Amino acid sequence: MSVSKVRRAGAGLLKTLSGGMMSETTARGADSPVCHAWRRESALSSKIEERITEVTSTNEAFYHAFESLDIARMDKMWAQREYVTCIHPGWSIKEGWPKVRDSWVVIFNNVFSMSFSLTNVQVQVAEDVAWVTCTENITSRYGDDTQNNRVVATNLFERMDGSWKIIHHHGSLLVE
Repeated sequence: MSVSKVRRAGAGLLKTLSGGMMSETTARGADSPVCHAWRRESALSSKIEERITEVTSTNEAFYHAFESLDIARMDKMWAQREYVTCIHPGWSIKEGWPKVRDSWVVIFNNVFSMSFSLTNVQVQVAEDVAWVTCTENITSRYGDDTQNNRVVATNLFERMDGSWKIIHHHGSLLVE
């Protein structure tokens, strides 16, 4: 799998706010309320950047599990809860862990190989929930047939016990 570009959305806004507060802080002095607010914003921005990095890594691990066609690897990526959902291109919604897992088993049993190149990757983080949008450029092999497809995808993650787990995957075939 290759990732061409990750846009770290969300953190830029805080950096912009922090940058504006910094110039005001410098003018008012280190003990001003504005300076304390800037320090809080700076710490928050750092935490968001850390979470964005974690989610980016987890998203990449999800696609590595997908490429491996290994259900045990995919199991580790998901929050195995009743509220997880998955929508594969052209499929109806799968709700609850058993149905979501079964959908992956069907895909893995019917594909000989898959490789992904992700483009237009955007990562957003809000506390213990994060989402990634991207374009999946997929090469799949079914027996002797090779297919190339582009799918726009959204992956939703929840932070559980210190790690990020996927709770929703939605892929829609991109028709151009």
